[in-house]
Amino acid sequence: MIMRMFHSWRDSLALLAPKTFKPLALVTLKSIIDTYKVLFKVWYLWVVPAAFLIVRPYLHIHGWRRYVVDILGSEKNSMSGYIIVIWTLTFLCAKMWYIVTTSLAARPSVRQKKIDYFISYLRYFVILLVVSFVIKLISFSIAMYKVDLYHKIGHLGMKDTAAHIIDLQIWGDPFSSFFMFYLLFFLDSDGSLWQAVYSFVRAIKMFIFNLPLIIILYVPLTIYEVAIGGMPLIVFQVITWLLVPVTVCIWVTLFTKRLHDQPDLYFSQPK
Repeated sequence: MIMRMFHSWRDSLALLAPKTFKPLALVTLKSIIDTYKVLFKVWYLWVVPAAFLIVRPYLHIHGWRRYVVDILGSEKNSMSGYIIVIWTLTFLCAKMWYIVTTSLAARPSVRQKKIDYFISYLRYFVILLVVSFVIKLISFSIAMYKVDLYHKIGHLGMKDTAAHIIDLQIWGDPFSSFFMFYLLFFLDSDGSLWQAVYSFVRAIKMFIFNLPLIIILYVPLTIYEVAIGGMPLIVFQVITWLLVPVTVCIWVTLFTKRLHDQPDLYFSQPK
């Protein structure tokens, strides 16, 4: 298995060779154009979630940090707690729906990508939402344990608590290769709960067996994030969310190519 991993690293890095990279880049460019065409045709499926994600920083429920401060603060307000939970779920739903819709538009399919195509994946979206919520709860529980430990040993003041709350940022992030691999494996499955779990295994395999290439791909993505990081907030938000299809298409191209090259690594093959 170790030798196969090294061979896979070599083969994945070979995709950067000029003879291979040029056609893959052209395929990705065509995929980006086609994805935007599909999304414009079904704009009513994603425009509201995208608008919500863009303006979210301006909606003064103060997002994640205020969530943490309210939970840990001295005020005991049950109504505030319910509002915060609803707010968090709304953001999670909007984010997941937008990314799933974009991924469905970008992934190869023999079906016509009309409204019925997207609606047929509602069950996948619901299961993904449940999985995402469980992961967020686990992440938050780990963070609360760390904060409680810090308080007990006296190294953390209440005013500094919010800065130490962590989240599994790679989950639900279109910039995350692991999350995108998981999502694409799941969308290629029958949509069962078992496949929702086993897609983790396949995503981990694809991530590990293509790690050097993934690290290299993160260089331009990181430069892009740094370049737009200093822009006004509204400009940053618009660019970030409206260019999500570009990032998704990059991962879709890599996913499709490596899955085609190594199908037996991810799925049992008939003898």
